[in-house]
Amino acid sequence: MQQLFTIRKFMLAVCLFVCATAVRGQYGNAQQSYQHLSYQKAIARYSQVVDRNPDDGEAVFNLANSYRLNGEYTQAERWYRKAVQVAGRPQAHFHLGQTLLINGKYEEASRAFQYYAGLAETAEDRSTATRLAQKSEEWSESGLPQGNFEIERVSYNSEALDIS
Repeated sequence: MQQLFTIRKFMLAVCLFVCATAVRGQYGNAQQSYQHLSYQKAIARYSQVVDRNPDDGEAVFNLANSYRLNGEYTQAERWYRKAVQVAGRPQAHFHLGQTLLINGKYEEASRAFQYYAGLAETAEDRSTATRLAQKSEEWSESGLPQGNFEIERVSYNSEALDIS
């Protein structure tokens, strides 16, 4: 009986080790994709990490960043909202403000920038956040400024993704 109990404890320890190693492997793969700017792969891999541990602040923050840097602002907003709760990073508030601004939610963006201004580590970051909060508030009242824009080809751009 004692031997059976010891074998069960050993098997449980092995299972826990294998599961922990698999999770660390997924996290490592996600980080590697993120660091290599492979945001689609990072999104897929961080999504798996976050599914297993929804309160992993680093994974949630990097998932939100991956969506933002991939131009998927609706998803980025969703994950930055989560990141401000679990990541403990002031930048999450700033990037939330950016995505809210892009998504046309000017009043919320203003509040996010104001909040970030209170957390910012440098005077320059506080100033930037304050200006963005003011602009967001202005745009919530009067809309985006209308302007005339002219798009023209530049000689140093090719058919490839030179300036993207």
